Amino acid sequence: MSKKIKAKKLNNLQLIGTFFVDSGQAMIGDPIHLDNYKSFDPNEKFDIDDHVNHVGEYSYMGAVNATLTNGFNTLGDHDATVFSTGNGDGLYPVYAQIEEFDEWGPRVWAVVIDMSRHGRYVYDKSQHQQHLLPSSDECEC
Repeated sequence: MSKKIKAKKLNNLQLIGTFFVDSGQAMIGDPIHLDNYKSFDPNEKFDIDDHVNHVGEYSYMGAVNATLTNGFNTLGDHDATVFSTGNGDGLYPVYAQIEEFDEWGPRVWAVVIDMSRHGRYVYDKSQHQQHLLPSSDECEC
C-alpha cells in the first residue's frame, strides 16, 4: 500500500545555499546524469542561432534552445529541467522547507529559488564578498 503525499503550505523556508548564473539560465537535475551532458567546447565556433538544431538535447545549446523558445523545458531523457532566470545573471538564493518524514527524519520537502530582483545577490569581485539586494535573510515567497 502506498502513502499519498499531501501538499503542504510553504512556510519556514530556510536558506540552504546560493548559485551563480552567468548565462541567464539555470538547471535542476540529478548529478548522476552529468555524464550524459554534452559539454560546451569553447574552442568550437559558437553560433547562437544554431540552438534550433539542439531541441531537447542535454547540453548548453539544448538549454539555450529551451530558454529562448519557451523560457523552460526538460532536457535529454528527463536528465534536467532548464529555465531562464527572470533577472539575468547574478547569485541567487535557494530556500528549502524541511519536514519530518516518518522514520527518515528531516528531509527537504520543497525548494524555492528566489529569482526576483529582491532575492538576487550581487557579487563584488573587487572585494570578494556578496551583497544581498535588499538586505534580508528571509524569502518572501
